[in-house]
Amino acid sequence: MTTRVSLARSQAEDFLYKEARLLDTNQLHAWRDLMTDDATYWVPVNDDDSDPREHLSIIWDDKENLTGRIWRILESGLNHSQDPPATMIRFISNVEVEPSERDDEVTVHSCLWLATYKSGGQRQDELKPIYYAARQQHRLRQVDGRWLISFKKVSLLEMNGHLNYMTHII
Repeated sequence: MTTRVSLARSQAEDFLYKEARLLDTNQLHAWRDLMTDDATYWVPVNDDDSDPREHLSIIWDDKENLTGRIWRILESGLNHSQDPPATMIRFISNVEVEPSERDDEVTVHSCLWLATYKSGGQRQDELKPIYYAARQQHRLRQVDGRWLISFKKVSLLEMNGHLNYMTHII
């Protein structure tokens, strides 16, 4: 008999706040290290219930592809749209925890509001912050006493609209 894991909402919030801080401060390798080896990171486009293997997605990455994305953003020298890097602040709210299909996982639902500001890059008269609102779904798996992300889905409010200059990880 397998024992189902549980996670208190306050613990889930602490995990999501840490993840947000790592993303906001461009600590993308440390963020990736919060993931299981078989993790999936998904940002759907047009329909958040579509099958990403059959329909277009903004992002549909496994850990290996995500590692390549992080290299391009941080180390390749080719990410000119983020030179200098944008500053970001994520706000997390409405956190709910529920059992997952697997006994060693929980599903965490939350809302995300991201403000990002890019100074000096576009030479526009008015440089304004860009805002993204989204619902997030994380499946967190307990591995050797640590919670790790086995699945993350970010469903943007404007997933079928204009996404501005999204050259960072949402």
